[in-house]
Amino acid sequence: MAVPSTSPAGTPGGASKLQIALIAGGFCGLAAYFRHSLSSSTSPGRPDGDLATAVVAGLLAFGVILLCLMIGRRRADSAARMSLDETFAMIAGRLQGTFVPASWPRPPRIHFPVQGRSAALEYCSDSYEGTTRVTVDLRGVSPGTLMIFRDSLRSVLPKLFGAQDLRIGDRRFDDRFILQAHPPSIVHRIFSGDRRSQAMESVLRIEELPGATIHLTRESLTVRTTGYLRQESELWSLARTALDVAQFILELAPPVDVTWGEPSNAGGVCPICGSPLEDRVVRCARCQTPHHGECWKYNGRCSLFACGETRSASHS
Repeated sequence: MAVPSTSPAGTPGGASKLQIALIAGGFCGLAAYFRHSLSSSTSPGRPDGDLATAVVAGLLAFGVILLCLMIGRRRADSAARMSLDETFAMIAGRLQGTFVPASWPRPPRIHFPVQGRSAALEYCSDSYEGTTRVTVDLRGVSPGTLMIFRDSLRSVLPKLFGAQDLRIGDRRFDDRFILQAHPPSIVHRIFSGDRRSQAMESVLRIEELPGATIHLTRESLTVRTTGYLRQESELWSLARTALDVAQFILELAPPVDVTWGEPSNAGGVCPICGSPLEDRVVRCARCQTPHHGECWKYNGRCSLFACGETRSASHS
């Protein structure tokens, strides 16, 4: 399993080096002070001289140790960066894409095509742990919205309030993952017929990556995981899943229950109460999923668990 790191370069913060140097410098200063005090006990001198000696010794020790730590860390960073660049370059070759090396403050990234669509594999510092994500541009061809993520304790409460959880008919898969979509037919079309086993394999491929999610909007597909992945096998698994899911979506014919342009309130069911959407419908301002106005007010946010948008827009 991937272990999230604190930065794309995998380096600890400057505060940790400073703390080590301060502790070591303070220890050396105290040692010099007591040593000088003991040696001057037989020949009394000025106390100020003992203190001055301790301060100078502590500052010298602090500077030397901090310098050594910074030099050592710089060498380690350089080696880690070279290794990461090599890994990204190999992944770029397999994707037939372009590798863009890190250039402060931007980490390394890969641009590659997916059936004529632009895509990118990159790090994103959108949280404390950061994320590794693959994004595919699907503007104009997305059939709707879709969210797939691992079932966990975090998803128990939303399900108790009726949050959508679609099923594909495979019990083990359904028990392990939450699937939400608008329209729901997206899930059934992707996981239908001969394609179902391949679609399941694509999702299971990233199951062990921390916080892995597959998120389709009306503009893009994003496959992401928590932390900055460095292993070639993990980065390739993330990219392969994005390639597979993007291909599944691009192969779908425009569904009959999707209307492009101004959204309509007619048709479908509310993902919270399960009743038909006939009137007093609001849509999520982020993913456009429709809800009953009263259900939205009761839930307080979009029913798509990983969306979580609190703003809505009403449609007459």
